[in-house]
Amino acid sequence: MSGHSKWSNIKFRKERQDAKKSKIFSQIARDVTIAARLGGADADTNPRLRIALQSARSANMPKDNIERAIKKGTGELGGKMEEFTLEGYGPQGVAMLIEILTDNRNRAISEIRSLFNKANAKMAESGGVKWMFSQIGKIVLALDQEKNKDELELAIIESSALDYKIHNDNIVIYTNPGDLDKIRQNLEDQNIAIGSLELIYKPQNPQAVDNETEEKIANFTEELENLEDVSNVYLNLS
Repeated sequence: MSGHSKWSNIKFRKERQDAKKSKIFSQIARDVTIAARLGGADADTNPRLRIALQSARSANMPKDNIERAIKKGTGELGGKMEEFTLEGYGPQGVAMLIEILTDNRNRAISEIRSLFNKANAKMAESGGVKWMFSQIGKIVLALDQEKNKDELELAIIESSALDYKIHNDNIVIYTNPGDLDKIRQNLEDQNIAIGSLELIYKPQNPQAVDNETEEKIANFTEELENLEDVSNVYLNLS
């Protein structure tokens, strides 16, 4: 009986690890696909793709998965990819922006609408929520680099970034949207390795919620992010 219990625990842990790895692979594949769609399949001329590929290799993502994600972005695999944003109000009326990358617009909208209905949440008209957010650039650097923390912070300050913060083992840099690639290039010229870069939506006046609502929103957001066509979900939360 104890042997069975031990095997069950091992199996459960493995299933959780496999699920976590699958989720990481899915997110990286989306990043690769988006980068290829926006800048083409040549990593030498597409810095966003080059960085996404670095993340894929660091995560030991299979080569076939990477190539499939690139072809999906360029339209060589499946239908033409379309990128758009949906807006809505989640639990407790929290504003949400949902970025979509799909080869089937109707399917994407239908699946998202179904989750909103299930959660008693509400879809919004175009522009009804987006005004609550500002688009900014985001660059993530690992602290574990040849340059020490002080040197990294000095390079960031001199790069004309809007702001930065230290989070766990990373430095998160925020930039004006138009400065994202210029600051990326400036940092790389100083032999600073970039972990990721992207354009994101940041809430202008984030709201606070209680723990129960926060948990509901977290569960709802996870369900949205698990959909194949969902690239990112942004919340108007502090």
